Amino acid sequence: MVTLVVIASDITNVGRIPCLAQTEPYRIRFTDKGPGTFIPGDALYEQTLQTFHADALARRRSIGIFPLLTLRDRPVYAPYLDMLRSMGISIAAVSNWRNLAIAELDSAQAAALRQGARPWSVEPIASSPYVPFSLGTANEAQLPDCWPPYYGASLITTTTVGALPLHEAGVYGQGAVIGLIDNGFRLSLPPFSHLQVRGEYDVIYGDSSTSNDGQDPGGQDGHGTLVLSVAAGYWKDSIVGVAPAATYLLAKTEDMRWERRIEEDHYALAVEWMERQGAQIISSSLGYLRYDSLQLPTQYDQLDGHTTTSAQAVNMASTFGVICVTAAGNGGPATRTINTPADADSVVAVGGVLRSGRPTAFTSSGPTADGRIKPDIAALGAKVPSAGTGENPMIAADGTSLATPAIAGAFGLLRSIYPDVDPWRIRRALFESGTFPFEKDTILGHGTPNTTRAAELLGPGPVRPSIVISNGKRFAVATVFNVTPVACTLRVRPVGTSEWTSVPALVERHPHYVFPIDVDNGTADLEFQLDAIVGARQRTWPFEGVGVFPATGVDIACGAQVPDVVTSVAAELLPTSVTAAPSVVTDRSAGLRLLGLASVPTSVHVVAVPLGTSIGVRWESLGGIAAAIDVRDLPVGRYMAVVTTADAGIITAPFIILD
Repeated sequence: MVTLVVIASDITNVGRIPCLAQTEPYRIRFTDKGPGTFIPGDALYEQTLQTFHADALARRRSIGIFPLLTLRDRPVYAPYLDMLRSMGISIAAVSNWRNLAIAELDSAQAAALRQGARPWSVEPIASSPYVPFSLGTANEAQLPDCWPPYYGASLITTTTVGALPLHEAGVYGQGAVIGLIDNGFRLSLPPFSHLQVRGEYDVIYGDSSTSNDGQDPGGQDGHGTLVLSVAAGYWKDSIVGVAPAATYLLAKTEDMRWERRIEEDHYALAVEWMERQGAQIISSSLGYLRYDSLQLPTQYDQLDGHTTTSAQAVNMASTFGVICVTAAGNGGPATRTINTPADADSVVAVGGVLRSGRPTAFTSSGPTADGRIKPDIAALGAKVPSAGTGENPMIAADGTSLATPAIAGAFGLLRSIYPDVDPWRIRRALFESGTFPFEKDTILGHGTPNTTRAAELLGPGPVRPSIVISNGKRFAVATVFNVTPVACTLRVRPVGTSEWTSVPALVERHPHYVFPIDVDNGTADLEFQLDAIVGARQRTWPFEGVGVFPATGVDIACGAQVPDVVTSVAAELLPTSVTAAPSVVTDRSAGLRLLGLASVPTSVHVVAVPLGTSIGVRWESLGGIAAAIDVRDLPVGRYMAVVTTADAGIITAPFIILD
C-alpha cells in the first residue's frame, strides 16, 4: 500500500482492477527445514555462505553474530520444493527466513496440497491471519563532476535534516549501501544517470528489473521514482538527494492494479533479499492496513511491533545489523493511524513536517497497540521537490513517503563516515540530534534531526582531506566531526616507500584542520592517513588502507567546498607582496592589474576561493612591476591571483568580483 499524498503531480491515477483469474496467491508453510545440521563446515552451510554479499557478512561480523548464518538463513528444504513441482505447482517465490513458498493456486490445487500427511500447511494470503515466523566494500560512488552541487529547490530537503555541512565536507554517502522498496523506479531519468545500483529485484514478476514492463499500468513506477530522487537524485539546479553517492539496492513490491495482502509478503521477500545483498539501511515509503474488499484487513490491535509480516521482516533484518526506516503513513491528524511496519519494534518510523518545522496535518501517529510512541523522527513532508515521471520533470509532492528517504539518506551519510560503528549507536545519535532529543513528542517523535550534530556525537569523524595551493604553498585541509576539538596528525609517505612522516596540524580551527605539505617527494604521489584522537578514541581516514594525494596541484575531495580558513592561514604564514588593483572588481571590462611585482611574471592564473580550482586567464606583462589580467569571463566570486616569477617564485593576491 503506497502511503503518499501528491500535489502538482503527473502520476496516473490508476483505478483498482478486480482480479478475475480463478487462482489466488497462497503461502505454503513448511513444518521444518529438513534433516541434518546447519553449522560452519557443513556443505549446505558453506554453499549458503557463498550466496551472501561480502558486505552482508561484514555487517553481521561487526555486530558479533557468530556463526554468521543462523537457522533462519538455512534454505528451504529442496526436496519439499521438488515435491511441489512434481505436483504441477509453479513456485513464485521462496522465503528462507519464513520457511515458506508462495504460489498461485486454484481451489483444486489447494485442496490437493492439503490431502494426506504433508510437510506443509496451505493458506490463502488474502484471508489468512498473521502468524509468527516458523522454522521447524562496496565500491565508492561519487558525484558526476565532483563540483559542489547547485541544489535548486531541493536545498530545503538537505537543510531540514541538517546535512548541508556534511555535503560541504564531501560526504554524500560514499560507501553506504541503501535499499529502497517501492512500486518501481524509472532509472532512465536524468537525476539517476550517476546512480550506482548494486542490484534490482522485481518481486511481483520475479525478475531483475524494477522499471515498468508490459504488464504494469502507466503510473506504476511514479511513486518509487519520487522517493528515489529524494534520497539519491543528482540533477544540478533541480534535485540533489541527501545521499546521492551511496550504493543502492532497489526492490519492486507494490502492484498498482490493486491492494492485496500478497504485497506485504512481497515486502518481506524484498527485505530478506536486501539483507543478503549487503544493505546497511533499508527504507520503504509503504504501509499495510487496509486492502481490497475480499482481502482480510489488518486490525489495529495487531500493530504491536512484532505480529505483522512486514514488522517481522524488518525486525529480523535489524537483528542482523540493518537500520530499517519506513513511513509512518498519511492518516493523521487522528491518533492510532500508523500503518505497519511503522509499528515494528526496531524500525525507524518517519513523520512529516512543514517547512516551518510544524507537523503536517496528515502525518500518522500512534500509539502502537502495545502503547509505544510512533513516529520516531521526522523530515520535510510537504512540497518536497522530487522527480516526476510525466511531462513535468520536477514536481512538488506531499507525504511521509517523501520524508522517509531523507532520513534514510541521513543514515547513509553517518554510515559513510562511521562504517564500523554499531547501528544502534548511529540510530541513537540521530535521535539525540533531533528537536526532541530525549523525550519523544507524540506526533513527531524526536522531531527533525541535525545529521551534522549526530556526526559530532559519534565522533571523532575525519573525512577525506583536500589539497589546495595558496601563496605558492600546498596545504591539506581536513574536516573532523566531533563535539570538541581533536588532536589531528597527517601521516604521509611517497608511494613505494615504507617510512611515514608525521605532519601535525598547523592550525586547528575546529572542525577544520590545516597541514602544510612540504615533504620532498619529487614526482611521486603521496600516500596518506589522517589520525583524529580525542581521549581514548581514535579514528583514521581512510578507515581501511591509505589515501593518495597527487604529486602536484590541487586535489579537492569530490563535492567538497574548501573552507575559508585555508586562505586565511596561508595569508598569515606567507604575506603576499603583490597587490590586486582594484581588489574589488565591479567593472570586469576594465580588467585587473597586479602591482608590486619584483620581476617579469612567467605565468599567471587565478584560483577560485574557497574551492581551490585553477582557472586559466589571458594576461600580459606591463613591465617588471605590474601585469594585467583579463577577468571578463570570470563569474561573481572570490579569487586569488597566482603569479610565478623567475626570482620570487609564486606569489598571490586576493580579489573579489561583484556585479
